[in-house]
Amino acid sequence: ANRCGPWKKEGSTRADIGPAVARSLLGPEATPEVFDHLVQSMSLLSAQGYAKALEAVSTHESPVRLEAIRVPTHVVAAGEDRLIPPQQMRAMAQRIPGSVYDEIAGAGHLSNLERPEVFDRLVLGFLLEHAGGAATYREDAAP
Repeated sequence: ANRCGPWKKEGSTRADIGPAVARSLLGPEATPEVFDHLVQSMSLLSAQGYAKALEAVSTHESPVRLEAIRVPTHVVAAGEDRLIPPQQMRAMAQRIPGSVYDEIAGAGHLSNLERPEVFDRLVLGFLLEHAGGAATYREDAAP
């Protein structure tokens, strides 16, 4: 209800609720540019579609069998994520056999926007490590 409520509020527009939603997603160290970019992108969303997506995620009840995952898995958490806190992500990673856990300090739920260099380095490194040895990650390579 907290996540869907503002989208369903009579008379509210995406522009009205964009700043509040952006603040709830971003960590305290997000730059004004990242904030503005997120608010702008949220103004382009279909309010009905976004509300339905939030509702689907929040009401989904089938159990997730993390212990059954048998592929290389990288769990990336954000230190300031209020939606899915790091302790929840860490517990999830511990249930996945052989998973790799990384945490991006100072970032909120959208760590890929807030700390793109760190996010890209972690994810690209993991992907290349599991690409069948076809490539190796270089720190100086452009993403």
